[in-house]
Amino acid sequence: MVYRIVGALVGRPRYAIVGGGFAGVAAAWHLLALTSPRPVDVHLFDGAGLAGGASGAAAGLLHPFSPKGKLLWHGEEAMGAALELLAVANAHRERMLQQQSSEINPTESRHRAPDAHKDYADSEPPSTSHTDSGLPSGSSTCLEQAEEGGSGRETGVDCGAGKGQISWAQPFLRPAADARQAAAFLRLPAQIRGIPSSSFERTNTPEDDNSSSGRGDDAQIDVGMRGAESEVAQGASVRAVGVDAAAAALPGLPEEALRAAVGRDLESSAALWIEGSHVVHPERYLRALWGACEETARSRGGQCRLVGEKVASLHALEEVHGHYTAVIVAAGAAAGTLPEIGDKLPMELCQGYTLDLAPPRADTASVPVEASTPGGSAAVDGCSTYDGPSLLGSTYLAAQWRCHLVVGATKRYGLSSQQALEECGRAVSDPDEVTAAAAELVPRAAGAWPPAARWEMVGVRSGVRALPPRSAQGSLPLAGKLEAGRKWWVVAGLGARGLVYHAWLGRLIARAVLADDESELPGELRRWQP
Repeated sequence: MVYRIVGALVGRPRYAIVGGGFAGVAAAWHLLALTSPRPVDVHLFDGAGLAGGASGAAAGLLHPFSPKGKLLWHGEEAMGAALELLAVANAHRERMLQQQSSEINPTESRHRAPDAHKDYADSEPPSTSHTDSGLPSGSSTCLEQAEEGGSGRETGVDCGAGKGQISWAQPFLRPAADARQAAAFLRLPAQIRGIPSSSFERTNTPEDDNSSSGRGDDAQIDVGMRGAESEVAQGASVRAVGVDAAAAALPGLPEEALRAAVGRDLESSAALWIEGSHVVHPERYLRALWGACEETARSRGGQCRLVGEKVASLHALEEVHGHYTAVIVAAGAAAGTLPEIGDKLPMELCQGYTLDLAPPRADTASVPVEASTPGGSAAVDGCSTYDGPSLLGSTYLAAQWRCHLVVGATKRYGLSSQQALEECGRAVSDPDEVTAAAAELVPRAAGAWPPAARWEMVGVRSGVRALPPRSAQGSLPLAGKLEAGRKWWVVAGLGARGLVYHAWLGRLIARAVLADDESELPGELRRWQP
């Protein structure tokens, strides 16, 4: 292994990360950021490639609130850190697009080409600016999707400016499932401390009428307030809205079913309206963030290398590849296949399917571009499109631009770590398996938003989440050192909140690794240790 020998000869620190999902790639970025400007080597091991596990099957719904509308444990720091890495990934994609443009037309691009040697981990993360459409600037051109190291599971349909895009700033709507949840929405506190936000786009805000909120301004929680004069647009916010406001935000929402679910007395808090939220395309995001890691390491004389092999054990890893300064296991539900971990981590494994839906083009080919159709959709380039907020709930609809909905998720418990490993990178192609997943999820999607019944299924993905035990603070991830005397670390159990927690946890675990000090990690993350 030439790269191992070279690193050893020059005495560079060498770090191994097992797992190419959200937590693993975030840890790689923060190792680079925290060791600046020194050259280091980071080797990322994953037999399924980037986003091959549960991260790649995720819907990409990024926000810091619980189903009751409460701010998650350390939700401020987590959301802020996630937005920073999202900006890093979008900035890397923008540089690649500019590089492609300069290769096509070097004369016009000469003066705007980015500095290929800039150390991006040393600087403040670039902000994600927005165009009038609410999309990150520079995101309207399709980026080639053949980058090395992807899982190859990317599915879905792009239309218009959605091609190749990494993220979409958009509001979320969570209809209450019953009166109990609506009552929880009504009891939301008036204000929560701020979340620093690197990007925000306020769109399609429902205007509350007299029935939308029984408490007026007190119904709103502002997150991101940097002073009394600051606006909610500085960060994420959540507030209760009434049935009428929810239906206005998403035409086609089953309004009468929502009224029946919450009851007459709670119609004013029938749903949560979340702003400052984002939908993220997991695989594109991880490829771009890993590309930023490679770029940063290379600019310092170090190296980031994606190693496409399964790791049988941590002992074998170092026997084959040489000694590492530290090893971080971020293998999610498959972590227990490593004998050094086994059943040490108290996690319940849950397999689930998500569907990719696209509108039927044949039904809308003759509809003018400017025309709109019922159900919160419009026609663009012959494609009936979705223009509403993404929906949260036991069934979610994540809108990746206008012609792609991700619907999820099914739940199957009781899997082993080995079964979880076998799911990594697996393409769901068996007709019976596809039919069974669609038979459960399509009716659920239509129940949440009836026009979805007319959309076509264009892909099915499977992933296995590692769910941590519940605590007084909620379902918290697990992290810490595996064995005394060894620099082997683990971060796991992100469960359904991998996207909101991954960047913050990646920074925490990187700090702990570099200091060789577990006290850098909150005690709540180490509660699994004896």
